[in-house]
Amino acid sequence: MKLLRYRKADGRNCQELTAVAAVFDHDGNFIAGKQQTLTLRFRDETLDGLGQKPPEKLDSLFPLTPGTDLVRLVVRSAEDQAITEISSQVVVP
Repeated sequence: MKLLRYRKADGRNCQELTAVAAVFDHDGNFIAGKQQTLTLRFRDETLDGLGQKPPEKLDSLFPLTPGTDLVRLVVRSAEDQAITEISSQVVVP
């Protein structure tokens, strides 16, 4: 989060992140998805100390059946429209 570009407003470093998590089955069919918005408003000293804190987590629960599924997370930054994505296979026993 320290590497994001922030907008200064009212003495705070502001950013809004939109995260979309989606689950697809082994054939690529969409199973479920969720969107979350994370609004950040850090003081300068908080932003400076972010490198020493553990990464932030976004938790989502999806109803899955046994098998192998693909989970994809896409995060977009409102300030510079930067997008990052990560995908991972999960096996539900």
